[in-house]
Amino acid sequence: MKKYNYNKSHRRNSTPWDKEETLSCTQKLIKHNYNKEYDDAHTSLKTSGEAEFLNEMKVTKCHWCFSNDIIKNGKYKTGIIRYHCKECGRNFNIFTNTLLDHHKLNAYEEIKNMLDIFFGISFRSTSKIQRNSPTTTKYWFKKIAIASKSYLDSVVLKGKVYLDTTFVTVEKSQLITNSNKKLRGLSRNQICVLVATDLKHILAFELGLGKPSGEKIAAIMDERIEPHSILFCDEDNSFNQLSQEQKLKVFSYNSKYLKTLDDNSNPIQPVNDAILLISDFLGNHKGFKRDELQDYLNVVCINNIKENNKLDTANMLLEYILNNSFECEKTLKYRKYYEKVKK
Repeated sequence: MKKYNYNKSHRRNSTPWDKEETLSCTQKLIKHNYNKEYDDAHTSLKTSGEAEFLNEMKVTKCHWCFSNDIIKNGKYKTGIIRYHCKECGRNFNIFTNTLLDHHKLNAYEEIKNMLDIFFGISFRSTSKIQRNSPTTTKYWFKKIAIASKSYLDSVVLKGKVYLDTTFVTVEKSQLITNSNKKLRGLSRNQICVLVATDLKHILAFELGLGKPSGEKIAAIMDERIEPHSILFCDEDNSFNQLSQEQKLKVFSYNSKYLKTLDDNSNPIQPVNDAILLISDFLGNHKGFKRDELQDYLNVVCINNIKENNKLDTANMLLEYILNNSFECEKTLKYRKYYEKVKK
C-alpha cells in the first residue's frame, strides 16, 4: 500500500484508504467516524437549521441602497428570508453585501474560526482543528480584521487614558544591517506602534519605522480621545502636541523612574498590560507579514474589550457584520483577496 503523505496539501476529510476497495473492520470504523466529524463540522446553511435563528434578526434597511422601504419576498432554498427593496427593485437576504456574503458553510463554522483566532491559536493549528485549509483560516482572519477596524473606528477613549509606544521588528528579509550587524536603537528595523487604553477599550496604530513625530501621533489620535480627558504617559515629547490639541490634562512620568516601580505602583501600568496582550498575540503568529500588522492590532483590540469574554466578542462582531452593512466594508471574495496577497 502506498505511503500516505500527510505533509502534502489534501482534502481535510481524506484518509489513506479512500482508493482502497476492501477495508478492514477497524479501517471502516475510523474512516466512517473521521468523515462524519468532517461532515458535521461542514454542514450547509440549509441542513444546519441556522436559518430559523437568522430569520429572527430584524432587517430594517436594503443592503444595496439602504432604503427603509423593504418587504419580505419569500425564502431562498436555504430557508433564509428573501427581502425586496421597493426603492431599487433588488432582492437581498441578511448576508447580502456583508462580509458573510457568498459563504458556503453555516455561520457557526465562521464563529468557531473566530474563537480559535481570539484564543491566539495559530492559523495552521486552527485549520487542523476546524478541518479547513490554512488559506481559508487566513482569509477568515482578514474578514475579522476588517470588521474589527470598522467597529473600532467609532470608539472614542474617555476619562483616564493611558498612552505609550512599543516596537515590532521588521521581517528578517527586510532587516537593514551595517557591516553585517543589526542597527542599534530605534532604527529603520523597528516599526512603531502607538497603544492607548481607557481600561475598557484598547486602540493600537501602526506609525511606521523608527521614532514617530508628535504631529503624526496627534493626527492619528484626532477625535479618538474625548476632550478634557486625563492622559497618563511617560515624558516623551511626541505626546505634547496631542495633549495640547485635544485639551487633555496630562500626568507624565520619567521613564527611568517608572522602571523602578512594580506593576501595582506603576501609574501607566494599564497601557503596559495592553502592550503585553499585543506582544503575546503577535508572538503566536511570528511569521506574519508586517504589511498586515494593523490587521493583527485591530483583532487584538477587539478581542480585549473589558468585561467581554471570547463568546461575547464573537457575538458582538457577528451582529455588527449583519446589522451594519452600510458602515462595515463590503464583501471580501476569496479569490480577490489572494490576488491582492500575491501582488
